[in-house]
Amino acid sequence: MRTLALSASAMALLSVFAGASTLEIPLGVTPEIDGAFDASEWAGATTVEFAANERAVQVRAHLVHDGEYLFVAFEYIKNLDAELVLPEVLIDAGNEKTEDWADGDWWFHVSAQNCEAQGEFDNYGRCGLTRPHWLGRPNFAPGAASEALPAVEIRIPLDLVGIAAEVPFGLSLTVNAWPSDTRGYWPEEADITMPASWGVAVLVEPVSDPFSRPPSTPEAEDMDPAPLETMMDAICAQNARKDSGDTIDSVIVIRHGNVVLEAYPNPLYSAESRHHLFSVTKTITSLLIGIAIDRGLIESAVVPILGLFAGLLPRDEVQSKSVITVEHLLTMSAGLEWDEDTWPSNDPRNDFFRLEFSREPIAYVLGKPQVAPPGELFWYNSGLSHVLSAVIAEAAGMSTLQFARQALFSPLGIEDLYWRQDMTGLHKGGTQLYMRPRDLARIGALCLNGGRWDGAQIVSEVWLEQSTRTRIHGRQDYFAGRSYAYHWWTLDDYDVFYAAGSQGQFLYVFPEMETIVVFTATILEGALSPEVLARDYLVPAMLSAP
Repeated sequence: MRTLALSASAMALLSVFAGASTLEIPLGVTPEIDGAFDASEWAGATTVEFAANERAVQVRAHLVHDGEYLFVAFEYIKNLDAELVLPEVLIDAGNEKTEDWADGDWWFHVSAQNCEAQGEFDNYGRCGLTRPHWLGRPNFAPGAASEALPAVEIRIPLDLVGIAAEVPFGLSLTVNAWPSDTRGYWPEEADITMPASWGVAVLVEPVSDPFSRPPSTPEAEDMDPAPLETMMDAICAQNARKDSGDTIDSVIVIRHGNVVLEAYPNPLYSAESRHHLFSVTKTITSLLIGIAIDRGLIESAVVPILGLFAGLLPRDEVQSKSVITVEHLLTMSAGLEWDEDTWPSNDPRNDFFRLEFSREPIAYVLGKPQVAPPGELFWYNSGLSHVLSAVIAEAAGMSTLQFARQALFSPLGIEDLYWRQDMTGLHKGGTQLYMRPRDLARIGALCLNGGRWDGAQIVSEVWLEQSTRTRIHGRQDYFAGRSYAYHWWTLDDYDVFYAAGSQGQFLYVFPEMETIVVFTATILEGALSPEVLARDYLVPAMLSAP
């Protein structure tokens, strides 16, 4: 994602203001202000003291935003001068100067200026080509007890100050306070008293969902449209073939958080259609393991598996398999005998087939003979992913799907999905999750954004770094040239990690290029490969932009 670091000039500017500070304001639920003020609902707060003409008042500013508005509230704390009566807060959000203030009032001029990711504050607190805007004038008037004070709420439309909600930005919020006997914002005389000022730089995160805003264009996101057009021509030509049943069912390309391409070239599918993800399911299982570790439900990735399934295996097998850890399952390196490649998946000799119809699936997987030391050899084994589902259910005290909905899917707004269970009721950790392509793209956006979604940390950045780093490689005679992490495939030369499933299901994440790509497909004959489409068209589109 694009990030914003406050420049040295910005920090120097802030130091000029009394009580200057920097707040990080994530997306939040907008608090209701109905006379009562619950400061705990607000994402950021800082205390402000305004002083001018030997009089002073102390208030606290609270801020929150919901992707459309930045809300600023002022909560009265105390009067710093014994002779002043505690003020009552009034609101005047008009744009015209008010003339009926009584002597001793305080009035506030709130202005905002934005700095987008490439902008910097100048010496006058201005950012780029943006402009300050008059946002409202709460008026502090004498006469009320402090406990009766409502809060002043100022609602700042982000687009009003030139801020796009989908782009991280810094907001320089400046509050000027005048005692009313020195008012004169449009002075006719030059000898007015300068107001007291307070400034805060607010760092606001973008709305995470790329489908919450209108689609962008390749050109706007620094992509060459020609390779994308050629790719879509090739897809449509393949889908139209009468001599081949292979089809690309969906393509989604997201760059800089914006949808560049979304197409459903197979008329049997639409944006609302769930698609079988096959082994992309394994990557979702990996994310759930990470969340469980983040929450302390699982001690770490190196915890021994058999400690979680006491009594599952005969005593004579426990010793040789006691060192198998969660990490060995995640990297497909448990060293257990397994073959799901030699025979078709519907052949009884195939271990995957046997797992599907086992009445004791976990015992079946972990009961296979040990043929290599754990951590030594990569050997693709969907049974290990199924054991990880059992680990999640055991650690969370609920089904894998229930935990997934609570910890991952619901925070991202993913509701329409289906996940098959085995004969014991355990959700299949390695396959048979059905999800809409857009929702799979949301998973990719979460991972590209360091595990954050609308300001909330769904999965830790530490886990994402660990789980997408190459851990093991295929052999010359088996998955040659392939690299694997924690249930993610990796391409170190392109700085890519990706999820892959049978018949052409792919989720690509390009961190350096800030790009997410989703393919769903029905490929049985190999006439067209999403891997080839990504290599021959998508990567050139990103590298050859003018």
